[in-house]
This record gives sequence, C-alpha cells and structure tokens, in this order.
Amino acid sequence: MTGEILRVDRMAAKRMRWSDFENVAHTGNLQVDDRMIWAVAVSGEIQPQFARGQTFSWGVYVIDAQTGDINGLSAGRENWPPFFDVLPDQKP
Repeated sequence: MTGEILRVDRMAAKRMRWSDFENVAHTGNLQVDDRMIWAVAVSGEIQPQFARGQTFSWGVYVIDAQTGDINGLSAGRENWPPFFDVLPDQKP
C-alpha cells in the first residue's frame, strides 16, 4: 500500500461483514457474504494502481479479517469517505 498512499492525514478502521460494507457503501454487489472484513479509511493523498496516475483525497481498503488480503478499494475526492462514519463496527 505504500506505493498507493502518498500522504496520510487521517486513518480509521472498522470491522464488519462484507455484505454490511457493500450495503452501506453501495458497491453494487448485493450478495450475502458473511466474511468478516476490516474497512480501513485513509484520507490524504491516495494514488491507486487502477487510477492511471489520478490522485484521490481518500481511500477505503477492504481487508479480509482472516487472511489480511486486500479485497477491494473505494476512492473519492471529498475530505473523508461520505459513507464511512455510518458503517457498522463489530469489535473482535
């Protein structure tokens, strides 16, 4: 991730089911998926590999809570991801 995250101004993480993340973040994938994930929000300067050189002011990484694999990324230009604060948080 260090190649993608160029500057960090703020960071937060929440643990939840994958389907709960998708329902709140409106990813378009409405399958029932009970896998536990960490949604890790980073604001600052994010340059995802898929963005072809574009820079975003926030990114939310979806990390598998069991394996640690990064399974997805949402990014945007606001100061903070607009959906992050309403995501559920199930403490381990």
